[in-house]
Amino acid sequence: MSMNLHEKSLELNVTHELLNLCDAFNWHLTNIGLWRYWEPSYRHFRTQTQKKSIALGLHSSVEGNDDNTGNAGGGYDVKIKSGSNDSVLFIQYKRGEYRTTEPEPNGANTSIFTGSESEHYLFKLNSTATNQHFTLRNLSNNITSYNGNAVVYAFPLIKDIDELEENAGRLLNRTKFISISDIDNEANTNGHPFVLGSSHKYRICPYDMDRTEFNFFFFTYKGRDISKDVIADFINLSVQKEIRTFAKFLSQESIDWEEPRILSNRINYALSSYLAYLRNYLELPIQDRFSNSELENDFVNKLSLKRNLEIYDIVNDYVLNIKNWVKEGGDDKLPEYTPSYFTNSEINIKEKSDSEYLDNLNMFVI
Repeated sequence: MSMNLHEKSLELNVTHELLNLCDAFNWHLTNIGLWRYWEPSYRHFRTQTQKKSIALGLHSSVEGNDDNTGNAGGGYDVKIKSGSNDSVLFIQYKRGEYRTTEPEPNGANTSIFTGSESEHYLFKLNSTATNQHFTLRNLSNNITSYNGNAVVYAFPLIKDIDELEENAGRLLNRTKFISISDIDNEANTNGHPFVLGSSHKYRICPYDMDRTEFNFFFFTYKGRDISKDVIADFINLSVQKEIRTFAKFLSQESIDWEEPRILSNRINYALSSYLAYLRNYLELPIQDRFSNSELENDFVNKLSLKRNLEIYDIVNDYVLNIKNWVKEGGDDKLPEYTPSYFTNSEINIKEKSDSEYLDNLNMFVI
């Protein structure tokens, strides 16, 4: 008997992919070929340590607690810490049901998923038992009041284990992120706010992640797709972290900035190498621009190519800022990247005691 696809499987695999993406730049920065490994000027790369990005998860007994600090509840599945300032993002994963039939009408309201275009994924938000959305909203209202919309839903468009295995390593291409505050703003704008004790349904087209609707009210969600910003935040914060850590490490080793091949050349090489890796990971074409015909009849391209090109452009812009900083000698402060959706963990209101924290959290590092 084959195993069913559960939300936990999606959570584990997408989070694994996000963390790998966070930390991939370090390899490009510190990887040294064997022909240079023992050169004195490269000895520093062999001793540098990396601060890994990590994922934190609440114990199941407290996950549903209404705690707007996120330390002992908050309704989320994963809290990811990334970047030199320990920037954080709270994620609630949802598993969708793959549907090929159109939804039943709701009074005079009809769904956009009808007839030959009825295929969609159905995600259920909130419930009569937990009121999870309202718990997430309280967390979001507290965190977002400081910076960004750092509490989001993740909707992977994966229908079964076979599809999970087939897309492993490229799951982000099939995952849509929406912030809690954006969903609430859109629902309120349409005059249909979330209701306590009620289950709401969110539908996504498997071929166009911008074609979505909320049901049972059947209104089309027109909020912008924040997925590109969330993924770009992951990448740019990790690049910023690695460059800053690397420069600090070399300064502690009393290495002169002008020493050839050590800092400026190495950073430029690493950034160019990483951009090439990123283009491959995002499955971008060789040309930056593409025709509509390239998007036809190709699930991955149809679903995420435009978004992935936008991600690449955001990352490339920040990389160019760093290269200019290196070119000018790197004497001034490293160009800062301001995330759109991550927030700083230092502002999380109150600290728990060590025993409380360890009781409520389990952590894995990749």
